[in-house]
Amino acid sequence: MVTLPSATWQMLEQRISDKPLPRGLDAAWDAGMGLIDGSKPRRKMFLRRAEKVLALEKHFSQMTDANLRKAASELREIFRRHRNNHSDLERAFALVREVAFRQIGDKPFPVQIAGAFALDHGCIAEMATGEGKTLTATMPATVAGWRGRGCHIITVNDYLAERDAEWMGKIYRFCGLSVAHIEQAMSADDRRAA
Repeated sequence: MVTLPSATWQMLEQRISDKPLPRGLDAAWDAGMGLIDGSKPRRKMFLRRAEKVLALEKHFSQMTDANLRKAASELREIFRRHRNNHSDLERAFALVREVAFRQIGDKPFPVQIAGAFALDHGCIAEMATGEGKTLTATMPATVAGWRGRGCHIITVNDYLAERDAEWMGKIYRFCGLSVAHIEQAMSADDRRAA
């Protein structure tokens, strides 16, 4: 067995399927289904799921910090074992939303929650400057960490990387994850450790 050099390559390797690529009519069918799937109005679906997350707000807001940590640990185990379903993801996002409010004083808005669902679904989500991309990323990044995949959040410069790792790190650490950032001047060993 070949050892993969980094967590990134390990994550990418997990997506490789052992099934052969379809041929002939099967390939045409798959292409057609892909076009149909790609034309679905996902925005509305993600916004409906965001409303379900908002409906869970009262449940998590009434928990003590200790109970919230316990709930995070229980959800982490569900995702770690890959036994999650749609409602588990909604509960996880609601939990991270409450943690964000307690740790940094911000709660993701419905459009940010919808963006988090889009990212978790493998879509590209575009948001304007100031719309809260960093806060949006906390929900799918936390779930990715719980799944054991790890997550890299990329930003444009060293200052923002350090600021965001420190700022959002409070959320990730509360949820049982570790956080690090990489700067241009770091040594190779420090980069690997991060």
